[in-house]
Amino acid sequence: MGSSSSGSAANSAGTHVAGSGPVTMALSQFQTEMSRINLLRVRGEFSAAKAYCLVLLKSFPQSVEAHLMMGDIHSELTEFPQAIEWYSLANDLDKSSSAAQNKLKRAQSALDRMQNPKDSKLISSSVALAVVAGIAAIAIGAIAFLAGSTSSGNRTDTIVQRVVAPKNEGESKSPTAVTTPPPAVRIENSAAANFDAPEASRGLDKPENNMDAGPLVATGDRILLEQIGSRTELAKHIVNIEENPRDNSLTLTYSVSKSEHGRYIGACLAVTAMEYQLKVRYVTIRGIRDGMLMYMADVTREKVATFEISMKKSVLGMEEHSWIDQVLTNEYKRGSEFANGSSSSDSL
Repeated sequence: MGSSSSGSAANSAGTHVAGSGPVTMALSQFQTEMSRINLLRVRGEFSAAKAYCLVLLKSFPQSVEAHLMMGDIHSELTEFPQAIEWYSLANDLDKSSSAAQNKLKRAQSALDRMQNPKDSKLISSSVALAVVAGIAAIAIGAIAFLAGSTSSGNRTDTIVQRVVAPKNEGESKSPTAVTTPPPAVRIENSAAANFDAPEASRGLDKPENNMDAGPLVATGDRILLEQIGSRTELAKHIVNIEENPRDNSLTLTYSVSKSEHGRYIGACLAVTAMEYQLKVRYVTIRGIRDGMLMYMADVTREKVATFEISMKKSVLGMEEHSWIDQVLTNEYKRGSEFANGSSSSDSL
């Protein structure tokens, strides 16, 4: 009875779930996770897309859409045997799904072309011949145009001579353009007079966050800070964010007091940053207390995804703090007092 109602609820919410299997995740969260997976796939983050999709399939094992998404991911990676397997599973769940049938046929055709490249070479040869014929037609047209232009060359010269014939001596010369620069304008009591003045002399308030101070902060880092601030109040701890596009990583520096759980705050900020920067593979967090670097660690996307798969939920939705021990790696703590702390909740 309960499983039947959950299955009908899934269909009414637009989630195509064949059968009436148990649904352990809220349907609204299903749509959110599907949107996230599709965005990861579009941006080329295929490993993360697979990981999140497998989490979804654990909660919705009868979802045709989730099976099709796995097939789409493998298709874009040209892993057609795996794509065929996922499309076949989707087709078995719903024999009337035209999407599953069409995608299965396309994947099988793509696999056939990979295994029989001779047919593809014949098609390529035909295309090449058509291109050569088009280029030849363009060349013939260009030659004909040049020939016509040459035959009318003398006529053009005559016209030009008539247009540029010299004027008579009695005609007046045109006046010379005035080149004297205008007098300098003196600016007084205007905003421009203080353009190069320091911020303090202009009466500007200091920015609340260090990310807004200084011209050397990249625009992308500012945008990421704003996104994190819209998601969590913990963003007030951030001192600086720097992206390293060479290895798709972030370095996040944050400040905490002795009464705050520094490891937990750093881990939450790292996971939140990775939600907005989908290409980032890991985040290095740097914890500062009383102006001194007291803590460093790495948070990798792979470890976060693996732990979320095992727990079947997002780490940011967990009330307990034990998950941070599963995602924090390469930890550095300055002194034993910061490794243990006065209490477990106060320690970095």
